[in-house]
Amino acid sequence: MKFTKLSEYVHDLKFKLEDKGFLDKEIEMHLLLIKKEIDNIRDTEHKTKQRISELLYNL
Repeated sequence: MKFTKLSEYVHDLKFKLEDKGFLDKEIEMHLLLIKKEIDNIRDTEHKTKQRISELLYNL
């Protein structure tokens, strides 16, 4: 949940910068990299939780 919210904030920031004319290609690229990293962390967290659940189930 927290990573989804962070991803939404980055998305909103991109459009606010674009509306004000401050978004250039370099900033856009950095925002996309940040969003991608947030998504990777979220996916890793989900997989870790699944693995822990599996291990606990098998006890």
